[in-house]
Amino acid sequence: IDKNLLPPDATYTETNISDQPIEIEAPDAYKDPAIYTKTDELPASESTTLPEYIDTFTAAGETLELNGYFKNDVIVAGNNITITGLVEGDVIAVGGNIIINAPVEGDIRLAGGNITLKQPIKRNATLFGGRIIIEPDAIIERDVYVQTGDLTMEGTIQGKLSGGAGNVVI
Repeated sequence: IDKNLLPPDATYTETNISDQPIEIEAPDAYKDPAIYTKTDELPASESTTLPEYIDTFTAAGETLELNGYFKNDVIVAGNNITITGLVEGDVIAVGGNIIINAPVEGDIRLAGGNITLKQPIKRNATLFGGRIIIEPDAIIERDVYVQTGDLTMEGTIQGKLSGGAGNVVI
């Protein structure tokens, strides 16, 4: 984790043990829901208080569990990646297992063994993976390009779908 990109006075824990996630916690000053939360755009299951990250957020580690209000791009690499909260920029991720459970207002570019999209994506999605699942709440407002062994398509693509897949389930 680039400590320079975290809010002032933020605390974090990182470890290389595969069962332990990297935890990021913002100081209380960054948790004021009146200032830093877009509650109207968060999934119903989300808390109304999220830490805010203004600059591009970058991180690498075995397990990344990111929950926040990301006002810019999120660029991450790891074996297990889960992003929740809200991302106003793009998401670029490389990993073994990638779960996007956050509305993303930009593009997503993902490469991984297993990729799951659970929330709306306002722009394009470029996905390379062994198995890709686009769940019912995932509405991709523009185009999707996939290269995968298995594609499960339960969500909505408002643009065009292109690429290739060994098996497709609709």
